[in-house]
Amino acid sequence: MIKLKDEAMILGKSKFMNLQEFESSYREAMAEALNELQTAALLLAQAERKIYEIGNSVQHLSENVEEFINTQKAE
Repeated sequence: MIKLKDEAMILGKSKFMNLQEFESSYREAMAEALNELQTAALLLAQAERKIYEIGNSVQHLSENVEEFINTQKAE
């Protein structure tokens, strides 16, 4: 994960880097940040899907239990 410290290091070193080195460091840091952002977005989508599935399971379980309870009361 890219941290502010890493960014500061890249920017701080820029005094000692030539433009190509700075550009390369910048592009590498951006690529890593975008990759992590994409990974986080995919993980979020998976979590949302799992929450939806669990919600459906709880709803169906609740409906089945309510139906069972009502059947038992009717007997």
